[in-house]
Formats: sequence, C-alpha cells, structure tokens
Amino acid sequence: MDYSNSATQRPSDSSTKKKDKKRPRANDEVVEGLTMFADKLVDVLGTTNDKLEFIRKRMGYSHDLASKWASLKDELTKLPITVDERLDSCEITSHDVQKLDMFFSLTHDDRLRWVMRLLSRHAP
Repeated sequence: MDYSNSATQRPSDSSTKKKDKKRPRANDEVVEGLTMFADKLVDVLGTTNDKLEFIRKRMGYSHDLASKWASLKDELTKLPITVDERLDSCEITSHDVQKLDMFFSLTHDDRLRWVMRLLSRHAP
C-alpha cells in the first residue's frame, strides 16, 4: 500500500523549523510612536516628581512651623519678662513667620534683647 499521497502525511522537520524561526518584523511607525510616548511619559513623571518634592518640602516646613509655634510660649516663659510682655511678644512673633524663625535662630541671651526691642517697637 502506498501512503505517499495520504492526507495524514507529516511535513518534513526542516520546513517546520523554518516556520518556527521566522519572527514578524516590527512596524517602524509603531516603534516610533511608542518611543515618543515613552519620552513624554518620562517628562510627565519628572514634572510630577518635582511637584511632589515641592509639596513634601512645604509639608515639612508647615510641620516645623507648627512645632515652633507650640514651643514659642515655652521658650518665652524661660525669659525674665512679665506675663503681659510674654503674651504681647508671643502674639507679635506668632503672626510673622520671619519673626518666628528669627526668634528661634538666636541664642538665649539674644532672644531676651530681641524680644525687648520687638516690644519697644510695638508699644502703644
């Protein structure tokens, strides 16, 4: 019996291997589009990262300010001033971030001098 024309004939191994080794070619336009998209995505992520860093710094600064405001009364209590002077200097200093930063940048002795000068400038 001759089975050479049978429908169940298997293809030779060499023709199967050739088909398996073929790879589809990449479409240049698709690759270029994906590259442009990736470049834009990198730009957007960089901008987002910058904005998040800015927000992180602002939140940290706000936290520092809140901590300074909370400790301002305690620090003023350490100075040899009256209760009224302490309350006035606390009010004046707490309303101005620059004054608050200035107060905490000074030594203990300089704080007293600075508070007295501050009060004399704001005296009624």
